[in-house]
Amino acid sequence: MADLEQHPVLAELLRRIAKQEARHVAFYATQARDRLAKSKKAQVLARFALKNAWGPVGSSIMEPTEVNHVMKHIFSGEEGLREIRKLDEHISRMPGLEGLTIVETSMKKYGVVAGAPLAA
Repeated sequence: MADLEQHPVLAELLRRIAKQEARHVAFYATQARDRLAKSKKAQVLARFALKNAWGPVGSSIMEPTEVNHVMKHIFSGEEGLREIRKLDEHISRMPGLEGLTIVETSMKKYGVVAGAPLAA
């Protein structure tokens, strides 16, 4: 992969995209936390939906082998395992969603062993 320092316009564009995405995540997380805190029914429904229907982006239209391939590249090695657990921890902090491990569970479903090194 090319060094971004050699491509200042691309580097700046990616920084701006990342900053905007961080704002989106913060907004949606705040909305989810507030709405879940106000409604036990919303907590039960959200927990059911996440536990039974959530999957990685694209997994409903891609072949399982393709999902496996992409997820292995994103979540391989010890750093991948830390990121998987970090995502699940963020979800578990939402009212009514304590203890959910939907990301790690989904990775196992697709044969992605969290923390395993990426095979060459």
